[in-house]
Amino acid sequence: MLIRRLDLCLETLKPKDLETVRKWRNSESVNRNLIERSYINPQQQDLWYHSIMNEQNLYLIISYQNKKCGLIYLTHIDWDKLSFETNIFIADEAFWDSVVPVYAALIVSDLFFFHFGFQTALSKFFKSNKRSGDFDTAFGFKIMGEGSEDKDLQFLYATRESYEFSTRKLRKNLLNGGTAENMVCVDFEEGDTENPIVAKIRRQLETAGRDTYPLKSLNFQYNTSLA
Repeated sequence: MLIRRLDLCLETLKPKDLETVRKWRNSESVNRNLIERSYINPQQQDLWYHSIMNEQNLYLIISYQNKKCGLIYLTHIDWDKLSFETNIFIADEAFWDSVVPVYAALIVSDLFFFHFGFQTALSKFFKSNKRSGDFDTAFGFKIMGEGSEDKDLQFLYATRESYEFSTRKLRKNLLNGGTAENMVCVDFEEGDTENPIVAKIRRQLETAGRDTYPLKSLNFQYNTSLA
């Protein structure tokens, strides 16, 4: 699956990307902000990859101007309770303060909140990670209440309504519009039928969703045929 807008591309994680992601994950700049920080060897990475091949995990490589620079991923996707946990890291420091992570998060969040009707997003990070806290707050996340306390970790949640309210100006200014260049294009490849989450997304787009929230969402264009 390829999700594209101008120079930004989000592509389903594939075996060819595993070594790149493993190196990113083990690098000091990324590893220090991960919840699980143990060193990962190639065998462990391969086992992990097979463990996420289901409808509850979506991992997308972020590329900008054909340069791979990070990973955005949704975990614990619950298609019944309509909730997911969201995560992102940018491995290339040149893109840390750019619009790239903002674009990526807006696109994926709009797809799940507005086109698939999800209600809640969850997030967690180390309390020392101010960058993640500021990023999530800009997307409508709020600190969870009583019962979610942890000495080191911060737990947050966002509803579809809080996300929509917090990102409305950003979405309008940066991504919305009726011209072709503002379209977010979603395409599928032959091998996508072997990935459970991508096959699920393709079925969802084939049957419903694209016109559910047309005034609130970014402009998506779907091509559910296989390339």
